[in-house]
Amino acid sequence: EILAFADMAMYSSKQAGKSRYRFFDHQTRLAVLEAARVETELRAALEKHELRLHFQPKFGLEDGALTGVEALVRWQHPERGLLGPAVFIELAEESGLIVPIGRWVLDQACAQLAAWRAQGLKPPPCAINVSRRQLAADTLVDDVRRALTANDLESSMLELEVTESLLMADTGRSLAVLQRLHTLGVGVAIDDFGTGYSSLSYLKRFPLNTLK
Repeated sequence: EILAFADMAMYSSKQAGKSRYRFFDHQTRLAVLEAARVETELRAALEKHELRLHFQPKFGLEDGALTGVEALVRWQHPERGLLGPAVFIELAEESGLIVPIGRWVLDQACAQLAAWRAQGLKPPPCAINVSRRQLAADTLVDDVRRALTANDLESSMLELEVTESLLMADTGRSLAVLQRLHTLGVGVAIDDFGTGYSSLSYLKRFPLNTLK
């Protein structure tokens, strides 16, 4: 039991960041148990088709025209209702579930763009957030290519968003993956610029289309 409590305190310390320590208390126990419960339910949510994709429009300031959309994942929990990303995205990142969730978002977004086009609409490019684990995975570029091909979409219809801190964490690997996406014709946006490093030199190194 002591070892289990120590493990919970360690888990809480890891969540708080590097070079931290935590003492075990019953609040820690409740938090760890809650995280474990949400992770279990999130795994089931993928299989039960409880995830939802919402599209946030982007408008031009000059003329108010629709210039794009951003795909945002939500969780339609059977008991707690519609849950935002703050409830589950960080947990998905830590557990590795973010990779299959990210693949699902990519497939659903491309399918929706194709559905709009089949209805006679002219859908704008769609932006999709990419996490650290997705960028580190070897399958990202292949997943993007597969989703575009399956829905007969031009690569210019997608824009992948990565945060500034994510690029700085592993610049060599990030640069290689983003260059492959750029060669494929997919747009690349850097998100949260100015909230961390704000390195102007990195803007020249990376194949970026959009600065947010």
